[in-house]
Amino acid sequence: MKRILAILIFLPCLSAFALADTAELEPNPRAERFVKMQVAAGEPADLEKEFPDPGDRVLGSEFLVNLLTGASSNVHRHGVRIINATFADDIDLENADVSHNVELSGCNFLGDLELSQSHFKKNLILDGSTIGGTLNLIRGIIDGDLKINSVKFTSVEGEADFTDLQAAGSFELSNASFAGRALFIHDKIGGNLDAQGASFANRETEISFDSMIVGAYALFRGAIFSSSVTFAYADVARNFGTEDAHFTNSRTDAYAIFNSMKVGLDGKFHRTVFDCRVDFGHAEFGGRFEPTQATFNAPWSFPNFSGLKADVVDFSLAKFSNRYALEGMEYREIKADSVSDFVDRATYSPDAYASLESFLKRKGMEGSANTVYIAQRRRERSGLSLPGKVGSVLLDVLVGYGRRPWLAFVWGALFVALGAAVFRRRTNMQPQKPEYESRHYSAFWYSLDMFLPFVDLKAADYWEPRMDRQLARTYLRIHILLGWILIPIGLAAISGLVK
Repeated sequence: MKRILAILIFLPCLSAFALADTAELEPNPRAERFVKMQVAAGEPADLEKEFPDPGDRVLGSEFLVNLLTGASSNVHRHGVRIINATFADDIDLENADVSHNVELSGCNFLGDLELSQSHFKKNLILDGSTIGGTLNLIRGIIDGDLKINSVKFTSVEGEADFTDLQAAGSFELSNASFAGRALFIHDKIGGNLDAQGASFANRETEISFDSMIVGAYALFRGAIFSSSVTFAYADVARNFGTEDAHFTNSRTDAYAIFNSMKVGLDGKFHRTVFDCRVDFGHAEFGGRFEPTQATFNAPWSFPNFSGLKADVVDFSLAKFSNRYALEGMEYREIKADSVSDFVDRATYSPDAYASLESFLKRKGMEGSANTVYIAQRRRERSGLSLPGKVGSVLLDVLVGYGRRPWLAFVWGALFVALGAAVFRRRTNMQPQKPEYESRHYSAFWYSLDMFLPFVDLKAADYWEPRMDRQLARTYLRIHILLGWILIPIGLAAISGLVK
């Protein structure tokens, strides 16, 4: 009961404080007159210099709307440049046409900034401002540059929605920070997209650059993505770069999607750290794809590079905590600490091995290409039935799956030598007919003649192991059988019939 009475007593005090704060944030007529004077003179209106007390820097939303859109506004050709102002109320410029250059730098927007379907015929600059509510620029048109460098979007519930934005110049948001959701879906940027050092802090939401079109460079060097993010189907005319960026969301449902994006030149991901699921599936790079020294930390997910296309792919010094998918990846040249080991550590894909084999052949590295082919067949073996595994092992051991046919003849030479050792003593042999007793006997030629199919060296016609040498007579059958197996397989491998 005492606690309830204390709350009832304290409520009027809270109301009084709220009324006092509201009164302090009333628009200042003197500040508005100062802004009009400076705008008419073509000078920036820096309210911090003119009004040391922050409470005197408040401008009304209607004042700003009339200044930007009013036909009778006395605006110099330099445009409207307001610095360090505070706007306490929502600003509604939806469907507005603004013909002036607009700069609202270092300002504090306590409410929403509604600019949807507005048309700014020159630049729109909000550098260094703080936006406490939602910024909507949905289907907005900007004939010059859009700059929101170092802008702080402080509302976790609020959004920065740039969906279907068209900017003829560049879109700059370097070092901007977003506490809530940010959407850049279907944006069309004529110049650069510069988001270097930007941070997206909300782990519970998605940042979307889905289907964005950028006419020049898209730069995210040093950006921090705590949110999931997608660049799916984005189209960047020149380079796309996230050098030294960090995708920090390590939740199992977090992701960084670059699926089906198109980059005219290079994709630079040097030293980028991915703590989330990564998907580059079917992305296309006209030049180089370079995740050099990148780190892929998500142990529950396979980074996906399936179907990726680039002139050169460079995974030098990249680190992976799990396997990765390379199926269907196409390139003219590939670089890694060891390209064969790089493919071996990926999830099994015949395509990945075939692409690497083709690359090595183009480089004239036939032996290395054969090694890659053999590695592929060995990994394939684990998915075969038991008879298939046995056959695979035999082809591997005997002829290197057709890429090392000389192995069959090495094995043949070993068995010929073994046969010569088994049949080495004349005393352990007997002539097939009494009249052959005086003929010369050679253990080597006898072993070779018995081993070679289709060949008669006349050594096997005269001699055989003695009847009491059962082990030798049994080995003779095995010796002949091995010859009928190894020699045809070796010849077939040389002719290309065994693969």
